[in-house]
Amino acid sequence: MGASGPTVQRNRLGRELRAHREAAGLDQTTAGLALDVDQSTISKMERGRRRIKRVELNALLDAYGVDDLALRAHLVDLARGGAQRGWWARYTSTISPAYASYLGFESDAAEIFVWEPVVVHGLLQTEAYARAVIRGTGPEISDEELERRVEIRMTRQQQLAKTEPRLWAVLDESVLHRVVGSAQVMRGQLGHLIEMASNPRITIQVMPFARGAHPGGPGALTVLKYAEDAPDVIYAETIAGDLYPEGEEARQSILAYDHLRAAALDATTSLEELRKARERSAG
Repeated sequence: MGASGPTVQRNRLGRELRAHREAAGLDQTTAGLALDVDQSTISKMERGRRRIKRVELNALLDAYGVDDLALRAHLVDLARGGAQRGWWARYTSTISPAYASYLGFESDAAEIFVWEPVVVHGLLQTEAYARAVIRGTGPEISDEELERRVEIRMTRQQQLAKTEPRLWAVLDESVLHRVVGSAQVMRGQLGHLIEMASNPRITIQVMPFARGAHPGGPGALTVLKYAEDAPDVIYAETIAGDLYPEGEEARQSILAYDHLRAAALDATTSLEELRKARERSAG
């Protein structure tokens, strides 16, 4: 499960650099002077959002007064591991830097918890359903770009199948009724969900209409957890853009997801709902 992937190593390096900076009594703005960069760049480094070059690392360690050779070698190893290119690097012309960052976080996760209020989560989509979703949300894109994005989504699933994280998905009941692509596409997608639910590493729950109001918002939410001591990553999709809540906002997001799981139908009952939806789609 991706425990030693580049994203986890960048996160660990960032946390350790922050600890050394604070021990040296420096703020991020002052630390930036060592690299001739602004505070936001140091912040990105410490949050694992930016790769750190060897020369940059050495300059920061000098500024922080870190002289221990073994410790410096350890941090250099983390920087080297964090600089590795992920499978998504070959798609940089198609995906945004923000999405590339998310793919890095996802590929290293040991556990993935998702809330989907509108469509099936990308890791559980069939190719036909994915194509219909991407076309529906981006009607202006070319056929070539459409197929490229579908390829990315399918590759994403293949990579996760290799690392075998624990996947827990809560789907709003409307997802089962919303016809994406065509009735035939939906039948295939519902059948795929039923098949995925038999995987011991995958849990699918349905949030029924009868529950009324619940903590789930109108946007998708993902909580990524790691096998090592890396902090959880929260990814929230909103109409204004994608967000990475931190601190208290992250804690509230995790709490909301826990409430969602408790409010949704259990896995067995949810599987029954998936089968009923599949039967309805057959006409």
